[in-house]
Amino acid sequence: MRKLRGFFIVVALPLAACDVPEMPKYATDQELRQELFDRCMAALPDGPRSTHYNDWSEVVSACDSAAYRQSQYCYADCPPSRPDATELTGGPHG
Repeated sequence: MRKLRGFFIVVALPLAACDVPEMPKYATDQELRQELFDRCMAALPDGPRSTHYNDWSEVVSACDSAAYRQSQYCYADCPPSRPDATELTGGPHG
């Protein structure tokens, strides 16, 4: 039993690790993120003068989430079905 476990650690485990596909790596263009966030906030109508709830913070959070998603680009191991930002805009920062 001990030899079988040793065989598994020495031979089978490294072979199993070789079959792991590379995952896409993404980064966020912070300048683009800020620009998208500013555009989102500018497109909103004037906010309430005072709020009793967190409704306005939810709007700000939605703009932030959308800007974050839209400013991400793939920089390594990109899937062929989704072009990376450099293909779409000529590189980070457009």
